[in-house]
Amino acid sequence: MTLDGQAETTLALTVPDPELPPAPLNLRQFFLLGRGNVSQSALVQDQIRLLAPYLALHPDVAVGFDPTQAAKAERVAILGDMTLVNQGIEQDLHLAGCRVERMEGDLYALAAWLRVNL
Repeated sequence: MTLDGQAETTLALTVPDPELPPAPLNLRQFFLLGRGNVSQSALVQDQIRLLAPYLALHPDVAVGFDPTQAAKAERVAILGDMTLVNQGIEQDLHLAGCRVERMEGDLYALAAWLRVNL
């Protein structure tokens, strides 16, 4: 840059990267399962069996144990009580922009909840 017609100086300018919009949520719904003890693994298998027909019809719906994956969904249904998926994870999902619901109870309660909410 020439200042007075004779003297020159160089400026080091840093241009910040533009802020990118938040990534869109790429799943309509995620069923977040809790990791429990061995006796609860049978319950998780039965929960997945109840969800299977719904999952087969909706490619934008997923089920799993990973809260990071769940955070990519518009709506998250936590299947299990606070001992399986703690309050901190639920809060993180809210902060990620997810609508979060928790379903507690046995398989009959889950089946009834699925009929009402899906």
